[in-house]
Amino acid sequence: MIWTIGLSFLGSVAMISLYQSYLATSWVVQGLVWLVMFGMCYSFSRHLRSGRKGILRWFRDRINVLFVFGYSFLLWLSMRGTMEHLHDNAWYVTAFVYVGSYLSLCLTVWYVGYLLTKHSYPSITRRSSYRWIWWYALPMILSWGLYLLAFYPGIMGSDSHSHWEQAHTHEYSNWHPVLYTWFIEWLLKLFHSPATVAFAQIILLATIVGYGLYSFRKVGMEKRLLWFVSLFLALLPINGLYSILLLKDVLYSGSILFVTIVLFNIVATRGKWLTSVGHQFIFGLSMFGMVAFRHNGVYIVYVVLFLLCVCYYKYMIRILLPMAVVLFLFYYISGPVYEEIGVSEKNPNEKLGIPQQQIANVLVQNGKITDEQKAYIHDIMPIEKWKEYYNPTYTDPIKFAKSYNSDVIFEEGDPSTFYKTWLSIVAENPYLATEAFLKQTSLVWQMHQRYTDRHEYYNFRTTIQQPNDHGLQTEPKLNGLNGFLTKVAAFTEHHMWPVVWRPAVYAAILLLSLFIAIRKNGWKAGLVGLPVLLNIGTILAGIPAQHFRYLYANVLIFLFLILLALWKQENKPIQKKELEL
Repeated sequence: MIWTIGLSFLGSVAMISLYQSYLATSWVVQGLVWLVMFGMCYSFSRHLRSGRKGILRWFRDRINVLFVFGYSFLLWLSMRGTMEHLHDNAWYVTAFVYVGSYLSLCLTVWYVGYLLTKHSYPSITRRSSYRWIWWYALPMILSWGLYLLAFYPGIMGSDSHSHWEQAHTHEYSNWHPVLYTWFIEWLLKLFHSPATVAFAQIILLATIVGYGLYSFRKVGMEKRLLWFVSLFLALLPINGLYSILLLKDVLYSGSILFVTIVLFNIVATRGKWLTSVGHQFIFGLSMFGMVAFRHNGVYIVYVVLFLLCVCYYKYMIRILLPMAVVLFLFYYISGPVYEEIGVSEKNPNEKLGIPQQQIANVLVQNGKITDEQKAYIHDIMPIEKWKEYYNPTYTDPIKFAKSYNSDVIFEEGDPSTFYKTWLSIVAENPYLATEAFLKQTSLVWQMHQRYTDRHEYYNFRTTIQQPNDHGLQTEPKLNGLNGFLTKVAAFTEHHMWPVVWRPAVYAAILLLSLFIAIRKNGWKAGLVGLPVLLNIGTILAGIPAQHFRYLYANVLIFLFLILLALWKQENKPIQKKELEL
């Protein structure tokens, strides 16, 4: 017991010191971290003393060992702070923090991985009424409905107003997906208020979550766990605020969850779920949401489609037919229909965010750059302006600068010239280019925020942005609840920021859960987590700003992948009742 107390204390000191100064940390946080470390160390030691060698056998597996050390190192990098608090310490103190925190993470990953592997719910066939979809959805409809009443008629930012404007003027721009604008436009015919759109989003998101929980219920998942997920997602402030936020990212994230659940049904039935025409329709509907509500969705769909055909080639026709309809509709709408109604194309400069940031960082740091490259960059925007407008985590100051002349890239010259210039600068300055990339993408991979001030991060709002040209304003129906929920949201931002409002936290849980699911059920189980991982990848390749909404799907899906990690597929024939909705 003494050894356990001592080791857990040292581990908690190292873990906190990796993140921030231990002495500057409140005693409450110190105590909580120590309790977590102590509980894990005590349970770990009990497994060893009782003669139960399963935990050792799990670690002897070569793949598990490689994962523990590799994944723990990624966690260590993600959690690592600026380490400025260690600059005036002796080298052995710094070494203790580095080594101790890494070993603590390895022990944690080892133990959690073992527990998720040990505790399994074997797949059994459980006949369930479709009504369970609505039972599981009900807590979310009620909770998020209260958010709508508290922040009536919904929450709107600048992008929301852009959609709203287009829905009324019918002058469409594909800068933001037109299909979401049409979604707003059609709903406003029922009742002309942002509340109509917010309520529709509540119903859609809650129904998708309910369908997911119903799908796990059918294969025998513990009912109390399913209700826990339903209540947790219903009460999580992020979901309450985002469900009534008029942005395409909300429905796009819901579509990623929808595809995730559909893929689970396919994997759970070894592809036989696709034999139903109704299921093919659901499959196509989920995929259409992916391509409709954000521009990067179509790339994810192509990868998922290819791997589905490889894994379940016996059902290739049943996969390709609904996808052919989806892709035909998407390209027909985004092609001839957009052209017919005069939809303006999105700015091609939007995809140059990461290259612009890397070039700017090289200029700011006086990196290696030839006179020819400098002259070309100067034609786009004066060098001093590149240096002035460069923000390590935000592309808009450069992208929307008045002195930025994108015609040099797309009109007067060949875009390939820009790419060649950029690649040659990156090749000459790999460290500076990598530094710029990591700073710009910090929201994706970093649990600890250390590159910019917090005000540069956009997590949530609770009002309709003012001023606006449409006279829209927040008019709470329940003023007391408005004040309470605003305080709750502010509390999570100010006191629970690293846990609640960092997408990398949810991404870390996703990765660990998916690894365990693959180890339990084979590599095809990895298909279930593929959409959210691909979404993270596409955001990593071109994130323009530190906006939580880009990775909102992480929040919706991480608990479902934990359920996937706890589920164990049995090697038995698929029964007909498993192929229901």
